[in-house]
Formats: sequence, structure tokens, C-alpha cells
Amino acid sequence: MVSAPLTIGSSELEPDIVIIERAEPTLEHPTRALLVIEVAVSPADRDLRVKPAVYAQAVDEYWVVDLERRCVVAHRDPAGNGYREVNTVPTGDRLRARSLDMGVLPTGELLAAAFAERQRDLPRHQTSQPGT
Repeated sequence: MVSAPLTIGSSELEPDIVIIERAEPTLEHPTRALLVIEVAVSPADRDLRVKPAVYAQAVDEYWVVDLERRCVVAHRDPAGNGYREVNTVPTGDRLRARSLDMGVLPTGELLAAAFAERQRDLPRHQTSQPGT
């Protein structure tokens, strides 16, 4: 599954992208995920400080595409109230999901796709890129 609400404990989250293991169809939201990707426009505080503690309970990897800082923050190895490994991957580098059998993703492509999606969601008078 590519996009769907995710239920973790009493939290009902709506990540930008969630990838779960294939399972039989059900009427309930998934409670576990292999990878969650959130796009942070500005500021990314909630995505970087609050959500990792929630996602670590049920998500193998959590990536934040930070449009303001133009990087991807990859959270891996969930433990208790967070992740043991947190890496900031700048534009131009590549990123591979450890929890999935998929290829390497250039961070520039993730940022470009996230920015393009956000542009479609903004009113016409708010269409400049962050930092420009």
C-alpha cells in the first residue's frame, strides 16, 4: 500500500506515504508499516521531534523529506520512544530503505517530487520554493 491512515496505539496518523507488507484486505487501518515518509514544509519540528516517538512503536523506517533544509532525515532501528539511528541525507546523495527490497533513491528526486506535490496544493500566490 502506498498511502493510507496508520493506527498506532491511540494515534490515527495520516502520513504522506506509508508502505506496509501485503496482507489480506481489511476494513481496519494498518497498525504496522515498513516505511513511512512525511513531507515537512516548514517548520519540520513536529515531524522531527514528536512523530519519531510515535512511529518507532510500529514503523521500521521513518523518513522526513525536509523541504526547507533540502534534505531527507532517515530514522532507522526503532527502539522505545524513538530510533537508534538518525541520519541527515543531503540533496545529491542516495538513500536505500533497509526494510524494503527496492533500489536506491536519489534524495534530489524525493525532494523534487515532494516540492512538486506541495506546489499543486498551494494557492497560486504562494508558489515560490522555500529559501528563494
